[in-house]
Amino acid sequence: MPIVGAPRDEASPAVFGVFDGLTSVIGVLVALGAAHPAVVMSAVLGLAAASTMSMAAGEWLSSSDRAIRPALVMGAATLVGTILPAVGFMVLGHGAALVVAGGVSLLLCAGIAWYRSRFEPPVRAWAETFGIFAVAVAVTYLVALATGAA
Repeated sequence: MPIVGAPRDEASPAVFGVFDGLTSVIGVLVALGAAHPAVVMSAVLGLAAASTMSMAAGEWLSSSDRAIRPALVMGAATLVGTILPAVGFMVLGHGAALVVAGGVSLLLCAGIAWYRSRFEPPVRAWAETFGIFAVAVAVTYLVALATGAA
């Protein structure tokens, strides 16, 4: 049973970081994954470096006590969320890599939804997590179509 309204623990920056990394990398994978698979990992690594530093620094700068631990958690989680969906592009053909990226993305969303369901009604946690992810994928795909990238 969820503890609705309970304070979130130190895992909250991890959830934020993983979801940020995941939704950010979807743009790269959708825009480049099918049409330009050879450059996907270079783009993902650049995005991962920038996102990791940005999210960790943002967490540290926004903290009134300048706590380093949540900033490190945020940065590491962002790195994981950015890199994991793209790992298939290092070893698989682009079609299989896109399928693996989709599966990994869904697993990451499931982990986030599960974590969130500890603090709020489970249906809401799962619907919001997957709903926001679906919107991010749809917007990214539409932008890729509009720019000719997809």
